[in-house]
Amino acid sequence: MEKAASELALLRAARSGNAAADEARKAFLAGLGNRLRQQAGFAEKGAPIILDENITGKGVAEALRAEGYNVRSVREIFGKGEITDPVIREFAEVTGARVLTSDRGRQLGEGFGKLAIQVDARVGTDVKGLTRYLGEALKK
Repeated sequence: MEKAASELALLRAARSGNAAADEARKAFLAGLGNRLRQQAGFAEKGAPIILDENITGKGVAEALRAEGYNVRSVREIFGKGEITDPVIREFAEVTGARVLTSDRGRQLGEGFGKLAIQVDARVGTDVKGLTRYLGEALKK
């Protein structure tokens, strides 16, 4: 109950329109991002990585987690059904996640921009290949 009251106070301050409101807004969004990361099943340690649908194969997310990466597939996060790139991108922005994808995002409004860890489509679901891409992207 105390936590809900503090979140409500942050929301009220965020609506007030001053410098304190900006700080309150940032704190509220950070808290929201943390809560969403937990609900999606991300571990507390390690950069959260979303495994895009175009490279999700049976056991790929589990194999990457076994290699030490904080990975959840789109299906693990959102369940069954087709989820569009803009929805995945918005989730990644709020939670501070990166998206492991072979999607080039050529359609208007699609793609993941700076959040993408772009994988050559020829790598497919090869875990060794994907870990090479992850290792390079996360050390930057």
